[in-house]
Amino acid sequence: MDSLTQLALGAAVGDAVLGSRGGRRAIVWGAVLGTLPDLDVLVRSTNDLAAFTEHRSWSHSVFILTALTPIVAFALRRLHRNAADATFLRWSMFAWLVFVTHVVLDCFTSYGTQILWPLPSPPVAWASIFIIDPLYTLPLCVGVVVSWRRRSRAPASALRWNLAGLAVSTLYLGWTVVAQSIVTARAEVALARDGIDPTTVFVTPTPFNSLLWRVVAIDDEGFVEGVHSLVADGSQIAFERHYDGRPDRRELADIPAFERLDWFTRGVISVEIEHDRAVIVDLRMGAEGSYPFRFEIAERTESRFGMRAPSTWQAIEPRKLDFTFDWDRLRSIWPRIVGHD
Repeated sequence: MDSLTQLALGAAVGDAVLGSRGGRRAIVWGAVLGTLPDLDVLVRSTNDLAAFTEHRSWSHSVFILTALTPIVAFALRRLHRNAADATFLRWSMFAWLVFVTHVVLDCFTSYGTQILWPLPSPPVAWASIFIIDPLYTLPLCVGVVVSWRRRSRAPASALRWNLAGLAVSTLYLGWTVVAQSIVTARAEVALARDGIDPTTVFVTPTPFNSLLWRVVAIDDEGFVEGVHSLVADGSQIAFERHYDGRPDRRELADIPAFERLDWFTRGVISVEIEHDRAVIVDLRMGAEGSYPFRFEIAERTESRFGMRAPSTWQAIEPRKLDFTFDWDRLRSIWPRIVGHD
């Protein structure tokens, strides 16, 4: 999720754990620790692909964060010795829950979170909520702000407001899972109706909402994409077919960058050929014609006599291609939710 959401979640969880024991310092340190795992973006990577696939890896590992917890708890306990009723165990619970809720929330997005790093299991991407969703973030912010303002004069009321914000945001997160399951069930029916037998089906919300959903289904010919409004579309989903570089995909299978992206996205990718270079597209984020994560990973080689060898690919340093945000697509979301094309 975005930094503001993680900051608010950390502050809310920290306040809920320490309560009157921590005072406002619980909110402050909760916000700091809630932001800490995302600072991995400041670590320099070897190339664009490494930066993409190493984000949310070691810094989001439950093993690393659990090992870090007692160190953080010891430091906070020493720093705030006057909070005598906030024991080392309580500070440990505080730090661990702030860390873990950050990681778990990220798992609900489509990016992918390597919670078991350094184990080789694929990233977790339940993809039920967009990385920025005001309906999730706003209750957290309201609860934390009111708790901060009332902490000194009405601590019991402050805690209730904070817990209410956490409860509302958690219920909304639960709704996104329910909505995703509804769309997934409808997508399976629609795919079967159209005679499509996919190997992978990926369902995720469009930006800033949980009412308009995007469905990507991958099969042996390429992939189909559909958009479904829970408000206006009933049980119908219309899919558009997109053919991609399936033969080239098989030829690229031994390229390390392809293997890495295929693993990171759980196969939700397509292949494009641009100027004799292979471009791998992450289909999980964006939409057809507007994907933010596209990487050049290989180029065609030439024979000794200058003739093309179209079945031969040479790995190159992965490079992320430029992306221009399509504001027209963003403006079309609300009209599409209510049933306009």
